[in-house]
Amino acid sequence: MAEVKDNTSVDEIVKRGWDILVENLGITDATRFIVSFERGKGDSVQKIKKFWGDKKVEDIHAEILEAKEKGLI
Repeated sequence: MAEVKDNTSVDEIVKRGWDILVENLGITDATRFIVSFERGKGDSVQKIKKFWGDKKVEDIHAEILEAKEKGLI
């Protein structure tokens, strides 16, 4: 298991965690895993569908990576 130092930022921990999930589960199951914790109030499935439409998870992932490269997120 990777060691996390006390001065590691939360952003870095989240990034490392996401990378580990994707490496072990693949992008689709990693996303499903994360979404399962973010249930909140209301119908999140409908909100996600309204936002992303009928795009495939791989396309969404590519858009997110592109936005990161451009510094938008």
